[in-house]
Amino acid sequence: MIVHFVLCVPFRYFPLRPFALLCFCVVLAAAAQDKRFQTITVKPGDTLWAIAQTYLKDPTRWNELLKHNKLPSADPTVALPGMTLKVPVSLIKESMLAATMVELINQVETRRRETADWKDASARMQLYKDDGVRTFAASRARVVFVTGDSLNVDENSMAILKPKGKDADLELLRGEIHGSQSRVVTSSARITPKAKGTRFSAKVRDDLSTLVQVYTGVAAVEGSGTTLDVKAGFSTEVAADRPPTLPVKLPDTPEVKARALGGDIFSAKLLAPPGAQTAALPGGGGGAPVPKWKGAAGRARDMDDITFDVKELSIGLPVSAYLVQVARTPDFSRVAAEKVFEADEKIELSRMIPPGRYWVRVALVDLLGSQGRFSDARQYVVGDKGATLALEEDRFKGNIEIVRPAEKEDYVRIPKYRIMGRADMELAVTINGRRVRRDESGNFSLDVLLKEGGNSFKIMAQDARGRAKELVRNIYYEP
Repeated sequence: MIVHFVLCVPFRYFPLRPFALLCFCVVLAAAAQDKRFQTITVKPGDTLWAIAQTYLKDPTRWNELLKHNKLPSADPTVALPGMTLKVPVSLIKESMLAATMVELINQVETRRRETADWKDASARMQLYKDDGVRTFAASRARVVFVTGDSLNVDENSMAILKPKGKDADLELLRGEIHGSQSRVVTSSARITPKAKGTRFSAKVRDDLSTLVQVYTGVAAVEGSGTTLDVKAGFSTEVAADRPPTLPVKLPDTPEVKARALGGDIFSAKLLAPPGAQTAALPGGGGGAPVPKWKGAAGRARDMDDITFDVKELSIGLPVSAYLVQVARTPDFSRVAAEKVFEADEKIELSRMIPPGRYWVRVALVDLLGSQGRFSDARQYVVGDKGATLALEEDRFKGNIEIVRPAEKEDYVRIPKYRIMGRADMELAVTINGRRVRRDESGNFSLDVLLKEGGNSFKIMAQDARGRAKELVRNIYYEP
């Protein structure tokens, strides 16, 4: 109250000096922030007191909800009907602040914190701290935070909202995002917008390096303890355990220009039906069509023939480049290499990847820089076929994912802990030698008691041929 009185005196009785003006604006900004609301869906039978315990920083302030909602009773112990409540953002716990899925294109899935199941996303759904979002080929999601900032999650990407212990709005695990005022972390970099109106993209490559492109404003990019300010029109790369590279000027392409103007490059492409041309980029020009492989695709081909095969995809078409992806699996969940080759460039992939069997798909890039949809996957072989097959037979086959702990280490203050994950049904899974059961979707969990200090757990998955994969998680208990 004293602060408000002091600020009001210069405003009413004296000329408005710069300091007073600044402070007055801060008060107005704070007042505006207090007017932001988050909607909460009430389950039939919930009470105001139960809702306050779940959502509010201070549950004793349950009566604040009466000011903004018409309720059948002011008694906090009376059960409410199913309804939607408006709650001031300033009152809500950080862990319960919601982001909203405002747009989803094609196949988008979400995963709630501390669960292993990925489920289909829905429009207007709310996402909370440590919830995950993932997109598949030709798919995209747009999430808006309570601050009004939005993030676009591009195709074939995975991200965690408000990740635990990361002090960021989003952690990008794979793929690419496009943001404005949100703070983003990856395995190798941290990106923090420094100016109002900043727009940037971040892409995690297969080697876990991060490419950051800034279209407007300024973004601070940190890697290995070194921070670099990257201005509009420049990009930097951050490899694991390395500082950011010196900024490089972005190419003068229609896509970069559209990004600087706030244009949405990807929606038109992602909405295009299979086999159709993508919509024109801002500024004119058509998109590249879906390429079709020539000849039979039943048997694996030699990777040395890839240049000839790819060039055949664009006969009679105006193409400036080819985006080539190579993966270990036909669904491209394990991408081994990705590169853009100029139209007249020889496509040499054998030097980029070790011997083995791979799947390859190609997207054409037209003369204006518009990337079309990917072709079907085609199988290729690098190196001696017999040796490759023998090598593949000797490798562990299957997928196992540890959901909790989400990282290699976790710190807790209670002695009971639930380890959670998911594995292919044909795999046998043990935790410290103890066999764990799974549900019909492959989800597993095990409650363990922790001793004070460090606790190490070995999660072992074994396939039908006896080949094994071991993951280690350390949990530190500090009472």
